[in-house]
Amino acid sequence: FRSVIARGQPKEDGADTEFESLVEESTERKPQVDEHGMFDIRNLGQIPGVIEGSPVMRRVPSRPGVNGFTVKGQVLKAKNGRPVPYASKLKGVVPDADDPDLLRAAITGRPVRVARGVHVEPAIDFPSVDMSTGHVDFDGSVTVLGDVQPLMKIRASGDVVVHGTVTAEIGRAH
Repeated sequence: FRSVIARGQPKEDGADTEFESLVEESTERKPQVDEHGMFDIRNLGQIPGVIEGSPVMRRVPSRPGVNGFTVKGQVLKAKNGRPVPYASKLKGVVPDADDPDLLRAAITGRPVRVARGVHVEPAIDFPSVDMSTGHVDFDGSVTVLGDVQPLMKIRASGDVVVHGTVTAEIGRAH
């Protein structure tokens, strides 16, 4: 015959504040399949972006710890989670008017995760536009520090500035 005579309760430490991204952060772009089922090695897909007003990050508040006790009733003190604020000077984002734990994009652009937050950048820079970058498709402004190679395309909703040369191949109409 077994019977419980005394029982303790383990302590449960709290959890620190966590930051949860609400946007696609994939920087890996890969060749897309066209309407004929063929891979287009120049089309690597659109660069992930957000529009103004989109939720971009949620701060999950810290949780307090729960004290435990030994079989003799001694308190086992739990550690509370640390509350952590968003990083200061985040660019292109604003706290939601009704929820201070939610960040929204203040502008249209590319989300870039940083420690304790996210920036939204309205522009993106490329050293050049060639096979390594693929076509550029971005909701915002694009700056190309070098050249745009033949057959490469740039689509942007903002300004496009090219500091190098833009080479075009002229073909014959058939």
